[in-house]
Amino acid sequence: MGLSAHSRFTSRCNAIVGRAAWLLLLCCASPPARAQAPRLPVRAPGGAVSAHVLRARRFLGGRTLSGNFAAARAMDAAREQQAAMLAHSQLQSQAYSQLQSHAQQVSGLNAAWQPVGPAQVASIAYGNVTGRVTSIAIDPSDASGNTVYLGTTGGGVWKSVNAAGTAAGVTFTPLTDTLPVFSANAGSPIIPSLSIGAVSVQPGAGGPGVVLAGTGDPNDATDSFYGNGILRSTDGGITWTLIRQVDDGILGLHSFLGLGFSGFAWSSTSPDTVVAAVSQAAEGALVNAPDTANSVMGLYYSTDAGVSWHMATIMDGNRTVQHPQSYGLDHGGNAVTSVVWNPVRQRFYAAVRYHGYYESPDGATWTRLMHQPGSGLTTTDCPANPDTAGSLSCPIFRGVLAVQPATGDTFALTIDSANRDQGLWQDACGLSGSNCASNTVSFASQLTSTPLEVGNGSTVIPQADYNLALAAVPSGSDTLLYVGTIDLYRCSLADGCLLRNTTNAIDGCAAPAMVAPAQHAIATLTNSALLYLGNDGGLWRSTDGVDQQSTPCSADDAAHFQNLNGGLGSLAEITSFAQHPTDPETLLAGLGANGTAATSAASSTSTPWTQLSTGEGGTVAIDPGDPQRWYISTGAGVSIGQCSSGANCAAADFAGTPVIGAAQTANDASLIDAPWLLDPALSSDILIGTCRVWRGPAASGASWSSSNAISKLFGGPQNAACGSTNSMIRSLAAGGPASAATAAQNAGSEHGRYARRWRQRGRPSFLDHCRRHRGQRDGVDRSRHLQPWRLRYLLGCRRSARRHRKDGVCHGDGLLRERHQRAASLPLYRRGRALDQYHRQPARRSGQQRRRRSQRR
Repeated sequence: MGLSAHSRFTSRCNAIVGRAAWLLLLCCASPPARAQAPRLPVRAPGGAVSAHVLRARRFLGGRTLSGNFAAARAMDAAREQQAAMLAHSQLQSQAYSQLQSHAQQVSGLNAAWQPVGPAQVASIAYGNVTGRVTSIAIDPSDASGNTVYLGTTGGGVWKSVNAAGTAAGVTFTPLTDTLPVFSANAGSPIIPSLSIGAVSVQPGAGGPGVVLAGTGDPNDATDSFYGNGILRSTDGGITWTLIRQVDDGILGLHSFLGLGFSGFAWSSTSPDTVVAAVSQAAEGALVNAPDTANSVMGLYYSTDAGVSWHMATIMDGNRTVQHPQSYGLDHGGNAVTSVVWNPVRQRFYAAVRYHGYYESPDGATWTRLMHQPGSGLTTTDCPANPDTAGSLSCPIFRGVLAVQPATGDTFALTIDSANRDQGLWQDACGLSGSNCASNTVSFASQLTSTPLEVGNGSTVIPQADYNLALAAVPSGSDTLLYVGTIDLYRCSLADGCLLRNTTNAIDGCAAPAMVAPAQHAIATLTNSALLYLGNDGGLWRSTDGVDQQSTPCSADDAAHFQNLNGGLGSLAEITSFAQHPTDPETLLAGLGANGTAATSAASSTSTPWTQLSTGEGGTVAIDPGDPQRWYISTGAGVSIGQCSSGANCAAADFAGTPVIGAAQTANDASLIDAPWLLDPALSSDILIGTCRVWRGPAASGASWSSSNAISKLFGGPQNAACGSTNSMIRSLAAGGPASAATAAQNAGSEHGRYARRWRQRGRPSFLDHCRRHRGQRDGVDRSRHLQPWRLRYLLGCRRSARRHRKDGVCHGDGLLRERHQRAASLPLYRRGRALDQYHRQPARRSGQQRRRRSQRR
C-alpha cells in the first residue's frame, strides 16, 4: 500500500488475430448512488485534489456494476462457479493424467505462487517501508507489550511475540495468508478480504483472549477495500472462523458483505460483551459491493465474545435512528467511525457519521449524548432521520474517540465532510473515588487543535477523512494525548496540551524523525511509555512516549522512534513491474505512493529493494533491446524518467525534470498513473495514453510536438488538450510488424485493436473494438463502431481480402503492396484515406466499361 492511500483493473479481448494490435482502454465511470456515498473528490490545501482521492481516477474504471446489483455478491457467485470447476477438474484428473504425462507443462493451475517481494523498500526519507498498517492491538494479557497484532490493508493480520524487544530483532508472522478459509480449494467459495480495518484482543480473559479482526478498510480512499465479515480466533491466530452476518431472529439477517470495520470495544464489567463499529469501505461503495437489501452499517454487539452478533438500536430521544429490520427494509445504515469503552463510566461511546456521538451501557441500545463535542452537532443540523441516512448538513463525517483509562476522561476529535476541524474536546470525569463527578458527559473543554490545521485562514485538517487517530495515555498524574493525521502530534494536559508535530513527514522539515506519513493507528500500553504507530509506510515504535525535548524538526526527533518494518513482510501495492530480459533477478516495480523500487536479487526476499523515486510509482519498463536503459514514472500523470546505467541506476538519476512529461504531451490531463509502454516493434519509441495516444522518442523529449499525437481525443470536447471531461485511457498495448516510416510518431507498431468505454442509455458499458483486418471478432462485425478514418482503413483491408486471399491480411498484388508501403509513411489518420481511394476502384472492369473509357480518352 502507498504512502498516501491506494489499485487494478485489467480487461482483455479474447484473442488478438492478425499481425498487429493496439489495445486502448478508456473509462468514464460514475459510482452508483448509495446512502452515505464516499465524499469524493476531496481537495487539499490550495485547491489541488488530494493524492489519495486522485487514485479514484485510476481505480474506478471497470469496477462499478450497472444497476444496484452487488459486486460482492457477483464475486461470491464467481467463486462458487470456480469451486465447482475445481471439483469437476479433480474428478477428471485421473482421466487426463495419461495425456498430461505426454504434454510439456510449465506449471499446473494449483501450483503455488512464490513471493519475490519487495518485503521492504529502502526508502530515501523513512528507511525501510512496507505498506499500510490500519490497526494495532497489544494483547492485554502480555504486560511486556511483546504480543502485538497488526491489521493491514491487503496484507491480512500479522502477529509478533517480541515486538517490544530490540528493534532489529522484532519479527512479525502473517496469520491469514494460508488459512483454509482463504483458499478456494477448501471447497467453499467464501473467501474473506485480506483488507483489515480493525483488530482487537479480548481483555480480562485470564490468558490469551479472543482475537477479532474486522475485514474491510474504513478509511476514505479508493483502495479502502471492502470486507466480508469478522474473523475470530480463540488460539492466538492459529485458526480462524468467519462471521459473515448477524441473525436478529424475526428481524432478519444482516450482512457485513461489502462493508468495513472501524473498531471494536470490550466491556470490563461483562468481559464477553464486545461492540463492533461497522463503517463504510469507500471502495465497496464505489463498486456497489454491499448488498443493498441486507448489508447494513451501524453498531453491532455480541455477548458471547464474538461468536454471535446482533444489530444495536440507536435512538435520538424518543426517535429511532436505526434498528434491526426485516430483509429489504434497511436503508444501508449509518457509518460508525469510532467506538470505545470507558472503564470508569462503564459505558460505550461511539461516533456516528452525519448524526453525532452516542453512549450505551450494554452495547444493545444507544442514546444521543445531550452535550455533543462542539456547537455544530445540533439536532437541527443532525436530525434523527429515522431509518434513513443521516443529514449531509451534520458536520461529522469522521469522529474519533479516546479514553484515558485511569481518569475516565473522554476525548473527541471531529471533522466534517470537507475535512474542516470541528474541534478537539475533552470531557473531564473529575474522578472521585471510583466515580466521575457527574454522570453526564459534557465535553466542556475545548483543547487547541489549530496545529493540526492547514492554517492561513483554513481550518482543514489535511486528508483527515483518510487518516485520523486519537489516543490518551496516563503518565503519572498527567495525561499524554496523541493525535494522528498526516503526522503524529503529542501534547501533555499538564502543560496545557500544546500539540507538537513529532514526525514532520512532508511539511518541509525533510522528515527528521524518519517516520512515514498518514497515521492510521496508535496503540499504547497502560502505565508504560511504549507506543506503536501504524501508517502508510508500515510500523514504527517509541519506547519513551515520543518524549522529544529538543527544537522541533531537529535531528534528535529520530532518536524517539524505531523502525520495525524490517520484521514485516510484503505489504506493497504493485502498480506495474518490469523484468530484465535475460536476468530474472533484476526487477523494477511501481509502488503507487511508495514510489518506484528495484532489485537485483529478486529471489532473496530478505533483501530490501532500493527506492529510485519518491513520486507516484506507476508504469516502469526495461528496454529489451538495451537492458541498461530503465524507464520509470516519477510522479502523477505523464512523468517519465530515464537512466542508462541499468542496475547501477540510483535515485539521483531520476531526479529533476522528467525526460517525457506534460510539456511533451500538450499538458493533457490523464490518470494519476498514466499508461505508457515502450513500443515492442521499436523499443526506442514510447507510446503514452492520456485521453489520446502519443508516440515519440523515449530517450528525449526535445523533438516532441503536437504531431506526436497519433489519435484524436477519445470522447469529450475536442480541445487543444485533454480535460477532466474527456475519457482517459487506462491501459495501452501495441504489437505487430514495424512500420517503415522514419518519423518517430509513425514508426513502430502499426495498427490493430482497441477497447473503449462510454455511457450508453445511461449505463456504463464496454464494447470491444477488435479491429482485425476484416473487422470481425467471433463472427461479429465491429466496423460500425469505428471512427470514420479507422473505418476507411478497415474497409480497404476488407475489400482487399475479398480479392487477394493469400493469407487473409491486407495485401495482394504489387499495386496494393505499393499503396501500403506509401501509406506507411503517412500519419496514421491519413492512411485509411489513402488506401480507401485505391480500394474504391472496382474489382473488375467489364469490356464495355473499358471501351467507354477508351472512347472518352
